Amino acid sequence: MLVVIAAGVLLDQPIRQVLVVSSEIYRQIGVPERFFGFVSAGSAVLGLLTATPMRRLALGRSPRFNVAVLAAVTFVGLAGTVALIPVWSLAFYMLLSVALRLVVFLQSYYLNQLVDSAQRATVLSFRGLAVNVGYGLMSLGFAAAVAGIDRSSSGGPAPGLAAESFRTVLGWLPWYFLIVAVVFTVWARRLVGRVARRG
Repeated sequence: MLVVIAAGVLLDQPIRQVLVVSSEIYRQIGVPERFFGFVSAGSAVLGLLTATPMRRLALGRSPRFNVAVLAAVTFVGLAGTVALIPVWSLAFYMLLSVALRLVVFLQSYYLNQLVDSAQRATVLSFRGLAVNVGYGLMSLGFAAAVAGIDRSSSGGPAPGLAAESFRTVLGWLPWYFLIVAVVFTVWARRLVGRVARRG
């Protein structure tokens, strides 16, 4: 159960950070502001179209396989989005949007399988709290890093400096995710191994 919650927090953090700053990403890759709403609507429609594949993954594949696929999709989505390739990065952004829906769906599905119905509400509430705290810490770290680069690059505000700092910090996200994913994998294997030996 703890591994499922931790995996959800790990995957949720960088994806949600990208989605929250989506308007700035749209500007960086040259999407006109009048199309912002259409992009958001397209993400929602894409999420609906992936409902059936999500269910097939949950029922037909192991949790380990699904987490590995999600981690790979998240890394590719992050790398493609933060590259800020005019217009093309939008496809990777859409991939991240679908990945987040899949994270939420699979995490709820696995917790429902692992937890007794009497404790399910408590566990799901804890899951929600953990995800929100994880994103809150990520958001604070992201904002602090952008502000820190601004201060170190110039004694005062300069035109275009904030956008440059934003691009720099955004570019760190795939590598942050990769490092944390490796740490999580080592921790999860050790934890599962200890539980298996006790059982």
